[in-house]
Amino acid sequence: MLIIALVKGVPARTAKVVRVDNIVQRDAMEMVVNPNDETAVQAADYLKRRVGGKIVTLSMGPDARLKPILTPLYGAEATGVDEEIILSDPKLAGSDTVATSYAVGHAVFKIYEKHVAPFDELIELISGTASIQQIEAKARELYDQNMLPNKVYNEEPGTRTSIIGHLVEGNLSREEAAVRLRNERANVTKFVIVAGIRTTDGETGSVGPQVAEVVSQKMGIELPHATYVEELDVDPDSLRIHAGRRIGRMIQRLEIEAPCLMTFAPEYVPKKIQSVDFNRVIENYYKGKVKEPMKWTADILAADPARLGFAGSAVIVGPAILMGAPSGQKTLDKSLVFTRAADKMTIEGKDYGPFKAGDVADALPQATKDELVAKGALTPFSMKMLGEELLA
Repeated sequence: MLIIALVKGVPARTAKVVRVDNIVQRDAMEMVVNPNDETAVQAADYLKRRVGGKIVTLSMGPDARLKPILTPLYGAEATGVDEEIILSDPKLAGSDTVATSYAVGHAVFKIYEKHVAPFDELIELISGTASIQQIEAKARELYDQNMLPNKVYNEEPGTRTSIIGHLVEGNLSREEAAVRLRNERANVTKFVIVAGIRTTDGETGSVGPQVAEVVSQKMGIELPHATYVEELDVDPDSLRIHAGRRIGRMIQRLEIEAPCLMTFAPEYVPKKIQSVDFNRVIENYYKGKVKEPMKWTADILAADPARLGFAGSAVIVGPAILMGAPSGQKTLDKSLVFTRAADKMTIEGKDYGPFKAGDVADALPQATKDELVAKGALTPFSMKMLGEELLA
């Protein structure tokens, strides 16, 4: 399974954003990975551990600033991401959500095209007059580029467990090998796009669904998408996605046909995998990780320049409000907020705060939150507090 995780670099704190001619100067600010996108990477990792495949992150912004914050994602969770692509071009500066989604949607389509092309290339060689040696050499080249899963080609010593390996050994005819490659190509087309529900510097929650619409137009299909996903599983045989999302007091359960897009709520926690066919998972893995993020410019998208960046943006966002602590979404009866001001604190080498009364404390370690709750310094966000904020 091809898993594409949308990841954004946001200001480390919702601060007075640096703007020149209404374009955010992200290269002048301290950047971090959007916290909600980290949740999406956890979901991507779960899918990869469940059925195998590859995780590709897609980001947009200055590549020099994004590379340092994206690099740790290679080791995130159990398996980490395999490849990272950064859309970085002055032509993309000043994008609102529509222009951002337009560019990102085109990039998603390019990633999809890039991963089905190797199958088409091999099928054409096998169906043509190329020798078995030429076919094996091309498969090895594509495998080394991290473009083919182990099931299609691998270099395990003393074994010929892949489709190309069986073809070389004479265990498969050309026709049989081509059929199997078409089946594997079909699996790659069942890709999944994951993203956080919103970004801390935008809070619109609209980019994910808008990306789904752009990809739908590019592929000529209706790409299903679900927002606020809190529960996730996948059928290893059909690659159908099983998702749950909260609507009021109810949980809506969805069965989604891939390709699809999902945005994840902060409440999402990956399930524990009870059982898995490890051989199948390993067969679907790729050779390894490409640990140097790839930079893509706007030209690679083959998109309409008038719909990119500032030129394609109808919305101009004003400067953000200076905050003393990282912003956070408050959920009634769930989010913990400070009852009074608190000084800056350092816990296990990481700085937090300072905080004002009403600031969200969700980012603090659990043990610290428990201690502050016992002291009366933290309390769940209540309806009364919400009313007071709205009237303030």
